Order: sequence, then C-alpha cells, then structure tokens
Amino acid sequence: MENLKMKFKLHGLEFEIEGNEATVKEEFANFKAFITDDLLSKVNIIVPQVTTISPTTTPRRIATTLDTNAIELDDFPAMKEIVKRDLPKSESDWVLIYSFYASQFGESPFTEEDIKNLYEQSGRRNNNRIANFSNN
Repeated sequence: MENLKMKFKLHGLEFEIEGNEATVKEEFANFKAFITDDLLSKVNIIVPQVTTISPTTTPRRIATTLDTNAIELDDFPAMKEIVKRDLPKSESDWVLIYSFYASQFGESPFTEEDIKNLYEQSGRRNNNRIANFSNN
C-alpha cells in the first residue's frame, strides 16, 4: 500500500496525518464525522448581544476591514457548554478541544501546562487523566 499524507485546516482547527493510505482515509473519516455529526450539531453558538444607542448619543463611525473568511471569537461555544454537554467522547478528543481553546482559537502557541490548566478549570482534572495525558 502507498503512504498518504493528508492535511486539513479550517480556520484555527488543523488535522494532519501521514501513513498507510487505508488508515489515513479511515482516520480522516472519523475526524470528519466527529466534527460534523458529534461536535457541530450539539454545540450552541454564542450570539453577541445587541446594544441600542440612546437618541441623545451621537453614533461614531469606525472604519473596519472585513475578512469574510474569518470567524469571530463569538462563533465558538463557551468551554463550559462543551463540558456541560460532555461532547467529546474520547480523551484524545478532549485534548484536541483543550488545545484549540488554549491556542486562543488557533491564534497563538500553547504549552502542555495550558492544556492541563484547562483540565483544572473545566473540573475534569484527575490523577488518571493527567497520568495518561501524553498517551492521548
């Protein structure tokens, strides 16, 4: 069998795998199913609240450039929603989600400690998970 290398990037989320062609295709199908069926269908998108301007206030216009491909930070669910719904089903999926949030939605580098801090903040930290962290 041939080796296959696949890289998938959607905004700040990246998936890269290399190996046996059948294995790579199977793992990508699993990743795609997790994102489309398990994660996106169950996540509540946070909608920013609209504020009204009182008539006595003069509105100011601010020039901005829009990137139509950019996702605003408000487009991602709050971490507490993901934890509350217990969306990821495997611990490696949790590590992926924590990595995404630790990277400020794919915008900055992060460390192992950042991910472990998110375990603590979400109330999912226990000795077993931290001991198996590198395996996941």
